[in-house]
Amino acid sequence: MDGELPVPREELENFLRTSSQPFGTFVRADGDVWMLERSMVEWFLNELPQPSQASLDEMTRSAVRVRFVEGGCLEKPLGKKVVLEVKDRDKIRELADLLQLVPEEPRWHCMCHGDYAVGFLQEDGAEHFLGFHHGHALRRDGVWGGDATLASPLGVLKWLDSQGLVRPLRGFLQDEKQREAEQGEVQSWLEAGPVALRESVALWLQKGQKKEALSEVYAAASAVSSAQLLEWIASGVRQHYQSLPAWILDKMDPSEIFAGLGAEPSEKQLIGLALLVFEPLRLPLLLQIPTPLRRQLLQAFPREGAYHFSDQLPRDYEGLLGCAPPELLPVLEKAWSKPRDNYGVSYFEERKVERLQALLAWAERIPPRSFQAFRALLNLVDSLICSVPLEESKPILLGCSQSSGQAVARHLAEAPGYADGAFADFPRAAKKQLVGLGESLRLEALPRLKSRLGVSRWSAGALEMVKLALAVGLLWWLSH
Repeated sequence: MDGELPVPREELENFLRTSSQPFGTFVRADGDVWMLERSMVEWFLNELPQPSQASLDEMTRSAVRVRFVEGGCLEKPLGKKVVLEVKDRDKIRELADLLQLVPEEPRWHCMCHGDYAVGFLQEDGAEHFLGFHHGHALRRDGVWGGDATLASPLGVLKWLDSQGLVRPLRGFLQDEKQREAEQGEVQSWLEAGPVALRESVALWLQKGQKKEALSEVYAAASAVSSAQLLEWIASGVRQHYQSLPAWILDKMDPSEIFAGLGAEPSEKQLIGLALLVFEPLRLPLLLQIPTPLRRQLLQAFPREGAYHFSDQLPRDYEGLLGCAPPELLPVLEKAWSKPRDNYGVSYFEERKVERLQALLAWAERIPPRSFQAFRALLNLVDSLICSVPLEESKPILLGCSQSSGQAVARHLAEAPGYADGAFADFPRAAKKQLVGLGESLRLEALPRLKSRLGVSRWSAGALEMVKLALAVGLLWWLSH
């Protein structure tokens, strides 16, 4: 990561001053949410000097012993296992000669604590540590203001290999092969896209795929049709970058997107449209698809072939919308147009309790084989429950009928792996207690279960699972 501050300095300083949490969450000006480890926040704010060859040589060339400790480094070794120890002064000098740094490189910082802590013992008994990162970089906590890149990492790794520490060289060579393969995939992805965008997109990639570097891409996109962009999404290569053509399409008016497809869109264009609409769900776009095009889209799925999304998704969401309460559609159109907005709960500020009742009733009516759509609705139900006062939501949840449990059972039967995944982190005894508490849909189960399990707070996953269970009858289903 480069040294550019992700948010204003005052926000980072305020986190360090007012919070003792190991991680902080920060919202950037472009809407991206960053979660940073406390040590990472401290690094952004440090004013230490950059790494220098002189400061490295001072530590390495006077050492009487070198040891590599597995597990990374945060000022001191994070692990205890010594995997290599060298006391031969000639061998230590060989290593010191090989530890040459790239001069005057921009300030940067790896997101991890490295693979090894390298200790250099001095004649006075002091031991100074470096973090050794991914075979090609060094860190000196509290002394250097950033990480240092080795000018010739292969030489260092071959020296380690000759001393019996073989894993770093093997890992580095494997990473090199993977990087070469990824570069080939990126090139294939570029070639699959519109010719008019290649130069500006290549520049965007060079700048680290930052949203603020997209202005030239958007300018070049004025000469590109929606059909070309949808075919690019469906190209099947380099899924990590598929958000870029979607961002361009998000700036188009829906009518322009549909008009660009013509009367007979190709199979590839329909696949691209399905990916755009359903990953993540862009409900406003889905609701505006003309009826003939929607029919063509649904007729194309399910189908054979491996793409980046479930071939069942279009039918899932069509089933979800087909039985939706009409009065909720305008609210949902706004709610699901911004996936980061906590599943759109802010659009339920009015008539929350009434709408929670409607959502729970809706969950019972979703047709079979629509499990993904069912989960999307449950996410919204769960978030809405969290925003409704307990005294208001309690009567609704206590009134969940047996049919709610049956609806959950039906959808879990279509995707049994979800039930296993939801409980994957729970000990067997805790699962038994959950089933026992599931005999009735009582919100008192939350604090009672917390007490029985001896936990002071819920993990995010556990809390979500239990709240969803209370909301739609999962605990009832598990207990019958």
